Amino acid sequence: LILDNRYTEHSMVGLSQAWDQLNQLAMRMQHNLEQQIQARNMSGVSEEALREFSMMFKHFDKDHSGKLDHREFKSCLRALGYDLAFVEEGEVDTEFDKIL
Repeated sequence: LILDNRYTEHSMVGLSQAWDQLNQLAMRMQHNLEQQIQARNMSGVSEEALREFSMMFKHFDKDHSGKLDHREFKSCLRALGYDLAFVEEGEVDTEFDKIL
């Protein structure tokens, strides 16, 4: 068994530890994915509904931030049929606050 190699800075022990860390990370990632799949399957939401939700979210996420800001969220609620009054910038929107 060769433990040292003068042609590299890596040692057998260091490589073994790095491999173990990588293997543990892969196992944690696999476990997390399995939990996400299980949660999705238990939610009762179909793949088609998830695609539709994703498509609608992308439609209202105008700045492509991955989040809906106040204005984008209100537009989404209006599209879903909520009757929200238009409020001037800076004014308190009590109807919208009740929904939140």
